[in-house]
Amino acid sequence: MALNKAKATLSNTVNDDGSINLNIAFADAKGLPESYTSWPSQVALPSAAFGDASPGPSSLVYTPAASIVPSTDVPNALVCGTIGAGTPPSTPPPAGWGQDVDVQITIASGLAGQTAPQTVDAGTVTVTADPNNPGSFVPVLQN
Repeated sequence: MALNKAKATLSNTVNDDGSINLNIAFADAKGLPESYTSWPSQVALPSAAFGDASPGPSSLVYTPAASIVPSTDVPNALVCGTIGAGTPPSTPPPAGWGQDVDVQITIASGLAGQTAPQTVDAGTVTVTADPNNPGSFVPVLQN
């Protein structure tokens, strides 16, 4: 089946380790959801870019999944990796570090008729101090 669209979403839950799942769902030519139990081999793996990367460093880090699995949070989606807080450039972090960071996910190739990378907005994340672990930071999804 030819996949025409990809939709990237961030789970509405934070994992036990403080990271946020990156979920990607696919749709057919009519926009109907496609369901997969593994990543379609013809589609390039996703990459992530963060709105605070320039001048940088970004407050977020994307870690691709060692094994892509179906999401338990988002129907018909696959968990492609996690987004977590990066190491702040100083302690305390500079003013504004980690606040309202836009997340963009790109699939370089493999969708039906795709001639250029497809980038989708996956939402906004804020990095805040972790009240359970002094000196540590966790990402928080913005609704």
